[in-house]
Amino acid sequence: MIHGYNLEEEKKSYQLNDVNFHSLPAQIEELEHIDDTICNYLFNSYMDIYQEKKKALLSLVNFAPTVQSAISKVSNYWKYFESERNEIEIIYMDIEKLTIWYENFRTAYDKFEAELYFRRDYEIGVNEEVRAFSERLNERYGQEFSRRITFNEENAKYLPENLKILLDEPPIRYIVYPQMLNFSSYSKKKEQPMERSKSNVDSTLVQKFTSDEAC
Repeated sequence: MIHGYNLEEEKKSYQLNDVNFHSLPAQIEELEHIDDTICNYLFNSYMDIYQEKKKALLSLVNFAPTVQSAISKVSNYWKYFESERNEIEIIYMDIEKLTIWYENFRTAYDKFEAELYFRRDYEIGVNEEVRAFSERLNERYGQEFSRRITFNEENAKYLPENLKILLDEPPIRYIVYPQMLNFSSYSKKKEQPMERSKSNVDSTLVQKFTSDEAC
């Protein structure tokens, strides 16, 4: 030891540094190997992840036409369903109408025979009344015609020509005739005009009959 300087320790330190210097290339090579290993591991891991993502993306791209086709089929099925549903609704409405019709048909059929008898009796009664009324009109017409002829023969020759002309008019002859009306040819809007027409015919007959009574 010289003045507190330990030569032995310095020598050992120098020897240690010399050893470390000689082993430095090996350490560098080992570090490079470790670095290559880590890089290879990271690269392989990245490639695995990349391949998985690529595979998933390709699967998604390949699956897109299938999804589009499925959506198109669903749309077509929905249109078909709507068409069938509308047709079923129409059939249901027809069945409901048919049910109502059948229920009313049974009631109408039970009344049908009685209605025919009632109409036949009505026609017979009205025809008898019209026949009697026509005979009465013809009888009164004949009486009035004869009366006017007799009056003219007895009195016309004594009257001036301007008055004699007024006596040349014969009595009006009224004829009762049937008017056939078909109910199926009239809508509900025409029912009221039809009733007014029937009322006018009846009113005309009454007026003519009244005029005959007055004569």
